[in-house]
Amino acid sequence: MTHDLWATLNFKMYEYLSSVSLHDLVTRNAHKVVDVLPIKDQRVGPRPRAKIMAVGV
Repeated sequence: MTHDLWATLNFKMYEYLSSVSLHDLVTRNAHKVVDVLPIKDQRVGPRPRAKIMAVGV
């Protein structure tokens, strides 16, 4: 049963993707405005130190 569900979903996805072109997607979404916000670094722990390279030693 699970295999049949995944197979059907896979078929439907391929069916949809084959019916839409990149031009259609760009045209459909050209009017949308996208706000780009900077991503805050949320890593936990000490920050890595900068590497210092010796030149001409």
